[in-house]
Amino acid sequence: MEPTMTETPSPQFYRLLQAAACVVIVVLGIRTASHLITVLLIALLLAYCAVPFPKWLIRRFAVPKTRAIALTIALWILGHVFLTLLLTETIVRMKLRLPIYEEHLRLAWGHAEVFLRAHGYDLASLTGSAQSSPATIMKFVEEILPVAIGALTDRFLIGLLSLLFLIEMAEHPEIRQRPIGKALAYYGADTQGFVVVMAKTGAITALANLVLLIVVGVDFPVLWCVLYFFLHFIPDIGIVVSVVPPTLIALLMLGWKSALVVLGGILFTNSFADYVLKPRFMQKEAHLSFLGIMLSLMIWGFLLGAWGGILAIPLTLSLRKFIEQVSTANRLVGSAAAG
Repeated sequence: MEPTMTETPSPQFYRLLQAAACVVIVVLGIRTASHLITVLLIALLLAYCAVPFPKWLIRRFAVPKTRAIALTIALWILGHVFLTLLLTETIVRMKLRLPIYEEHLRLAWGHAEVFLRAHGYDLASLTGSAQSSPATIMKFVEEILPVAIGALTDRFLIGLLSLLFLIEMAEHPEIRQRPIGKALAYYGADTQGFVVVMAKTGAITALANLVLLIVVGVDFPVLWCVLYFFLHFIPDIGIVVSVVPPTLIALLMLGWKSALVVLGGILFTNSFADYVLKPRFMQKEAHLSFLGIMLSLMIWGFLLGAWGGILAIPLTLSLRKFIEQVSTANRLVGSAAAG
């Protein structure tokens, strides 16, 4: 019998193996440096949020670039200090009210146990343990609050990087930008449009929600509206997360009718933003399908952690712009070679 000869793998197989190895290396690199990358991307995202204001001052009133950026920074610092003090004071007051919430939650839990037991269900067996009760939930909340207070430990570095990005991008339209500013403006065009539209609609609906929560009498309305504003940057998913805390607080402290009013009101303002405000503000469609949103949240969340949720859509839009440019360049090269 003749010895069997093994087939030599094709060059395509080696290229595929090489590409897979490169992807693994890049993923490991991003995961390892995720904190630094997240700080850099958040700074860039904030710069995209702020840059329309100095550009407007420069274009509309012929304000020098230095003064326009200085005024933007001053307003930014004032808003940041005010919001930080307000949220810190709110979270401290919330910690003092946790025993009250725990007591109300314990009573609601007891009523739920009685109701379900009367219908043949055991809540303890459904949750897996008799201890998975209000104490467990409140312990989770107590652990989250200190994290929320210290979530902005990198704010000085983020602010400095945002300023540097702002200086690069805030130029008069007639002045030729430097390469870095030009690249930031090109790759971030869709991202900036998305951020500006989401910031406008988020601010308007957050103010409407603030009025609603104050009228209903929900505790800490400012905190829930700030949470809504930031989660508004995560299409379709953010509203599901942001509506839970104020609705739960209303249910515990004010009853199920007030909880329904809060739930219905927030869902209504969000629908108004999606179907009325966004079409008016959105000059260029940068829509992603629900599947695209979910994949973006999963991939960037895996790579960058919790902040990946807010950064997912802007990163995906920028990546799409980069892929489109590379594809166009390859087609031009191919056409030139064929000709």
